[in-house]
Parts: sequence; structure tokens; C-alpha cells
Amino acid sequence: MLNSKVPFYDFQSINATCIYKNKGSVFINKACIYKNETCILSMQITEKKFTIGQKQVYS
Repeated sequence: MLNSKVPFYDFQSINATCIYKNKGSVFINKACIYKNETCILSMQITEKKFTIGQKQVYS
């Protein structure tokens, strides 16, 4: 007699769960790409605030 507390899942339901998790991972990856693009955009704006060139230094 098998006394397992783990329920038996149909093969199709396991696949459906894996597909759902994969879609969730794709969503997380897209969110990370969006955050990276936002960070790059922010850095480009910040770089424009710095001037590159000669400045007179008073001593």
C-alpha cells in the first residue's frame, strides 16, 4: 500500500504548469530588460550634465 502525501498529477497538468512558469520567466526577463534600458537612458542623460573641456582653476 502506497501512503504518499504527494498528489498524482496528470502529465498534461505538469506541462501546463511548466509552460505557465516559463511564461512568468519571460515576463520577468522583459521587466529586467526594461529596467536596464531605463538605467542606460538615465546614464545618458546624466553624462550630458557633465562638461568635458578645459576650465580655469583659481589657486
